[in-house]
Amino acid sequence: MYRAMTAYKLKDSNTVVSRKDALQNTQDSDFEEVRLFVGVDEVKQWAEEIELMKLDEEEG
Repeated sequence: MYRAMTAYKLKDSNTVVSRKDALQNTQDSDFEEVRLFVGVDEVKQWAEEIELMKLDEEEG
């Protein structure tokens, strides 16, 4: 199963971001809107990694 989301491809680049403000010194016109399909398993892995990062922050 996959989740589809709107993403933004930086023109003349292979860079794709989920939020335009992720890249500094860019304008809205520097991007083209694309659809990004992410596997649910990958989303679950990201969630696990985020939880581990929280644990590291609490210990440090």
